[in-house]
Amino acid sequence: MAKEDLNEIAGEMVRERFWAVIEQLRNDALLQESLRKNFFGEGDTDRYTHVIGVRSITGLRKRVPERDVWRFKIWSLDNGGLKFRFFYAFFETEPQIIILGVADRDDAYELDSPLIQRICSDYDRFGGR
Repeated sequence: MAKEDLNEIAGEMVRERFWAVIEQLRNDALLQESLRKNFFGEGDTDRYTHVIGVRSITGLRKRVPERDVWRFKIWSLDNGGLKFRFFYAFFETEPQIIILGVADRDDAYELDSPLIQRICSDYDRFGGR
């Protein structure tokens, strides 16, 4: 579904940068570890020194504490005014992260939105609950 989100809402430059960051994540153990660190790359100057900014989606955890969904943003896109959020999760049954969805920042955090509901449903389907 995330691939469909990306194709639907993002232009070619965003898609290319997303896949480049995914490739960088595959090959960089430290960057992979950062995906588990809340507020990694979210400091005042991190937009210039970090590849991504990471946060746990606490609003979802307030509703269902076991639902551990995160998001990252790609600073090179964000700094250029392309403010997309990439939602992901970790599962004990899977050795990698699973990208659950992609949204424009302005549409990303309405907990009752169809996108967030789908992300929650996919999270549950992948074994998160």
